[in-house]
Amino acid sequence: MDTSLDVRAVLVPESMKSALRLMLSRWTGRSTAKEVMEKYYGDLPTFGDLQKTTSEKIERICGSVQNSEVFAELASLVSPFTPACVGCGEFPLASAGGKISSLPAGSACPFCKDGVVALVPMALRTIAWTDGRLVEPQTDYDLRSVPGEKIPLASKPLLDWAGDLSPRIARALSSAKIGPAAFLAYCNLRLRILPSPLAAPEFLATGKGLDKDADLNKIAAKAAEFMLEREITNVPPQPRPIRRRNPDAKRLEIDGRTYLVEGLIGQGDKSSVYRAFWDNQPTEAVVIKICAAMADADLMAREAEALRDLAKSTAAGAHHFTRIIPEVVATGEIETHDGISRPATVFRYKNLHDWTLADVLKEYPDGVDPETMVWMWKRTLMLLGWIHMNDIAHGAVLPQHILIQPLNHAVTLLDWAYAVHDGETFQVFSTAGRDFYPSRVWDGGRVTWITDIIMSARCMIALLGGDPATGSVPVKVPAPIADYLRHHGGYGPTPKPQRVMTAIEIEQDFGKVAESVYGPRRYHPFAMPRRSR
Repeated sequence: MDTSLDVRAVLVPESMKSALRLMLSRWTGRSTAKEVMEKYYGDLPTFGDLQKTTSEKIERICGSVQNSEVFAELASLVSPFTPACVGCGEFPLASAGGKISSLPAGSACPFCKDGVVALVPMALRTIAWTDGRLVEPQTDYDLRSVPGEKIPLASKPLLDWAGDLSPRIARALSSAKIGPAAFLAYCNLRLRILPSPLAAPEFLATGKGLDKDADLNKIAAKAAEFMLEREITNVPPQPRPIRRRNPDAKRLEIDGRTYLVEGLIGQGDKSSVYRAFWDNQPTEAVVIKICAAMADADLMAREAEALRDLAKSTAAGAHHFTRIIPEVVATGEIETHDGISRPATVFRYKNLHDWTLADVLKEYPDGVDPETMVWMWKRTLMLLGWIHMNDIAHGAVLPQHILIQPLNHAVTLLDWAYAVHDGETFQVFSTAGRDFYPSRVWDGGRVTWITDIIMSARCMIALLGGDPATGSVPVKVPAPIADYLRHHGGYGPTPKPQRVMTAIEIEQDFGKVAESVYGPRRYHPFAMPRRSR
C-alpha cells in the first residue's frame, strides 16, 4: 500500500460516511450529527474535505456544536487507510485527555467489543481505458486523448454513450463482475481491437472487431485480472489464486516449500526461468530461476544477496522502489534430472511490467519516438539513483534487463547477478552486451555506478535506432537530446577530471533539456506491440 498517495480528491464511500456519522453522533449527539453531515459535508465529500474539517467552520455553518474541536481533529485523520468495524461500523478513533488513539486493521473494536476493524476496499487510482493513464476513480470523462472530444471513462456515462450493450458482451461482463470501462481497457490497451477511442460506442453495442467465435467470458475474466493488477487500491495485494490445479504438474521443493511448475518463461546459458505456484491455499504466484551452468552458481548467490540488501533499504524512496524490483522469496537447491543439485532462487511474481527494452527494439527496429525515450530514460535514472544511494551498482544495464510498463510509464531492472557493492572489485561482465559497456571496463576498469549511467544512455541510443557502439543516432533525434545522450554515454576520449553527476542529478538536468525541446511535461502514450505497421 502506498499511503503517501494524494487521495484528497477521492470520494468517501458510503460505508465510511456512515462511520463518520457514528463518530459525530458519539461526540455531538444524533440530531446534531445529521445536520452537520448534510450542511457541512454535503452528498459527495472527498477525503480532502475531511482533512480540512475545522470546528470554526462547523459552528459557522451549523451554529454552536458541543465537542466540535474533538470531532474536527478526529475527522481530519480519516483517510482510505482508516479501518472501520465490520460489526458496528465505528472508526477506532478516540480522544482522551487531549491524546488521539487509533487501532490498525485486524484489531478488536473498542466500542462494540465483538467486531473486528478492517479496511473498506476502494480504488485510489484506476486506468483510463482510452490511453492507460492512471486517473482518480471518480474521473468521468477524458478530454485529452482525442482533442475536442469528451470521452466517457466511468461506467454510467459509458453506458449512456453506447446505448444498449451487445447481449454477448453484457453476459460476459455480468459473469466477470466488471463494468464496460474495464472491458474496454483490456480490449483497447492490450488486445488493440479499437482503432480509436471514438469507436467504443459501436464496439460495445455490436462487438465489432471481436471474432464471432471469441470466448467473451474468457476475455472479460482477463479484463478483470488486467485491471486488478494495475489499479491502485488501499488494500495490500492478495496472492494470485490458482484457477485450476494440474495434478500432473511438476513439483519442486525449495527451502521447505513445494511449488507447482506452470511453464517455462525463458532459457539461457546461465539459467532457466519458470512460472510456478506455491502448493498451498491460499497460494502465491512465483518465478523460479534455476542455475544451468554450475560455474555461475556464485552469480545467483550474488543476485539474491543484492536484492535482499535492497529490500532492507531505508534510503529515500524505499517504500516505492522496493515494490518494483524483484523480491526474493527463498533460495535453495533442487536435484534436476541429471542428478546434479543446482541452486535455485524463488522470486515473487509481481506482473507489474510487460515488456523488456529488447522487445521494444524488435518491435521498433527504426527506433521509438524520441519523446517516448525521454520517459523511459528518466524512469531508469530515477531507479538507478535509488540503487546507487544504497551503495550498489547493477552492473548489467542492458535492453534485455530493463522492463517497462507502457501504460503507467514504470521501469524496473532484471538480472542482478552482476551487481557490485561500492568498493568491490568483482570483475564479471555480461558478454552479451559488449557494445553497451564503456571500453574501460573491457580494459580492466571496475564496474561502478558510473558504469550503470553510461550503459543506460547507450540503451536509449539503441532505442532511438542508433548504434550503442559508436553513439551515432538518426537525424530525427533533436540535437540537444542526441548530444546529451552521447555525453553521458561515455564516447570519445576520456574527458578531463571533473565532478561526475549522479543518476538523480542527470534525471533532473535531462528533464530540463527535454522541456526545452518538447515544452512542459505531459503524458506521452506508447504502444507495445505497435498499433499498426
